Amino acid sequence: MNLMLWNLLPNKPLLLSELYNVLIDGSIPCVITVDRCKKGCGTHPHQLLVSESDAEKANELAEEYFMRLHPEIRASKDMRDGGICPACGSPVNSETVECPDCGLGLLIIE
Repeated sequence: MNLMLWNLLPNKPLLLSELYNVLIDGSIPCVITVDRCKKGCGTHPHQLLVSESDAEKANELAEEYFMRLHPEIRASKDMRDGGICPACGSPVNSETVECPDCGLGLLIIE
């Protein structure tokens, strides 16, 4: 069974191809698909698919890739993990969803 990890509209195909290369280099089989709209709407989302058994490792590789591209992500994560809001420096705990002082969203809730 394939699991969709990323779903992007056509204006971001380069990002998807970069992620594809990261996963292939990490020995994770994956495929990019295009979901063509049958109504002629012109929107064709691109999807990067991996097997369910590879999903966790694929997410780890992608997260590491983004942190290399954007070191500020790692710095913000380290601050948050250390109990400090990355935006304003206020103390926060690991359960805090939004900084009580500045309102920065600290957790992604799915």
